[in-house]
Amino acid sequence: MEALRCICDFLTISTTQLVKILNAVEGKEWRWRAFLACVGRCHDYTNVDFIKHNFKHKEVIMAMYEKFGILNMFSPYRPDGNYLLDLTKYEEKTVAKILCELCKAEGWAYMTEIKLQGKEVEKLTPEMVRNLGDSGSFECKYKCPEDKVKIDVREKLG
Repeated sequence: MEALRCICDFLTISTTQLVKILNAVEGKEWRWRAFLACVGRCHDYTNVDFIKHNFKHKEVIMAMYEKFGILNMFSPYRPDGNYLLDLTKYEEKTVAKILCELCKAEGWAYMTEIKLQGKEVEKLTPEMVRNLGDSGSFECKYKCPEDKVKIDVREKLG
């Protein structure tokens, strides 16, 4: 692993190449160390979240969230997905706010299956966004059609 770390200092790699390296490494601990050695060398930093979608090893994904936090693994460039966020955690509340801002800009209808504090909500409203609170949970599914994506808003939030 020390050799890989030394070699990485001279490399610039894409996130696709990093995924290939990590999927080739055997052993949970070695995969994690390879990720730490290589992730800083990725030139397409807006795609770092892409890595989590392409791993074939779930334990590495969980380790990434544990070590880096959801805010560092979340990308407003590709926010589509299901979320269960703990509003008592600053990072998770920040992701909830970013999702709400995206929803406000791209369209309220693109956030579905919403639960706030465990209670189902039919539709997100500006009032709810202002009053998320600091406790409980926020759960939702975000899916925006490609033709409705507002890249300028996503770049601003990113």
